Amino acid sequence: MKPFYRILFLLLSALGLFSNRAVACDVCGGISPAAMGGLLPVLKSSIIGVRTQFRPFIHPTNPPNMNGNSRVLSDHIWQSAIWVRTFPKPRWQVYAELPYSVQYRQETKQNTLAQGPGDALASISFVAINSPDSVERKIKYAVLTGIQIGLPTGSYQLRDATGKMLPLGLQSGTGCWSAGSHLNATLRSKKWGLNLDGRFTYFAKNERGLQPGIATTVSWRTFAFLNTPKVTWLPSMGILYEQMEKEREFGLVKTESGGSRMSAQMGLDMYSRRAFASIQLQWPVVQQKTNSQPNLLAAFQISLGYIW
Repeated sequence: MKPFYRILFLLLSALGLFSNRAVACDVCGGISPAAMGGLLPVLKSSIIGVRTQFRPFIHPTNPPNMNGNSRVLSDHIWQSAIWVRTFPKPRWQVYAELPYSVQYRQETKQNTLAQGPGDALASISFVAINSPDSVERKIKYAVLTGIQIGLPTGSYQLRDATGKMLPLGLQSGTGCWSAGSHLNATLRSKKWGLNLDGRFTYFAKNERGLQPGIATTVSWRTFAFLNTPKVTWLPSMGILYEQMEKEREFGLVKTESGGSRMSAQMGLDMYSRRAFASIQLQWPVVQQKTNSQPNLLAAFQISLGYIW
C-alpha cells in the first residue's frame, strides 16, 4: 500500500476512537463488509440475509495466459453468502458471514468448473460517534470503527481440468487467517446523505507457503433517503477503490500479482418493516495491473434480508 493511503486510513481510524454521548439513531448508511455491500441502517435492529454476487473477467491474449496448448479466455465467479448483523448492546455491532463460491474458467481446448466454501468472516464494530436522536435535528451523522477476522475455512487447493492448481483468484478460499480494521462514516440530511467506508486486511501465510498481499478498499457513496408509508428507498451512486499488494510464495514476491482498480458503482436498497432488499452494480473505470492479469468487465450483487 502506498504511504498516502496508509496515513489516510490510520487518521480516519483514529477519528473513530473519539466517542459521542448518543447511541443508535435513524442514520442510514452503514455498509456491509463486502466490497459491493449495500447501505445498512445504523439501528438497534438485527438483520439476517443472503446475497449473491457475479463477476466476469476477460483474459488478454499473451503467453502468460496459455495453459499448455490451451488459451485461457475468461473467468466467471459466482459468490453467495449467508450473513447476520446484530447489536448485542446499543453501541456495539457484530457481523458474521459464511460464503460459498463457484468458479468457471473457459479455455480454447477445455473448461473448468470449481466450487467450494469460502473463508468465514466475523467483525465487531463500535458506534463511536452518533448524532442525538431528535426529530428536530436536520443533520444526522454516525461513525463506526472496528476490527474483523477471517478464518481459513475455504477451499484453496482447487485444480483445473488438467489437474493444475488454479490461481488464488479462482480459489474459493485463501487457506489463510486474516485480520484487519474498518471505518464507516455517514452524514445525512433529511433527503440526502454521504457514506465513506474504508477497510484494511492483512493475510497470514497458508500451508502452501502462499501469502496474499495486503488488501485495501475505500468506498464513497452519495445516497438519497426516500421515505414512504411502507417502504424506505435508498438509491446511491459513488466510487469504489480496491488495492491488493503482491502475493508472496515461500517468501518470494510473485511479480504477476497485485494491482488496483477504481470502479463506479450504483445501487438501490429497500427497507420495509421486516424485510430488506438490495441490488448493486459496479463497472471498472481504471484498472492498474500487469499485462498477464484479466480485466473485470462488470459486477452485480443482489441481497435479501429479514429484520428483527
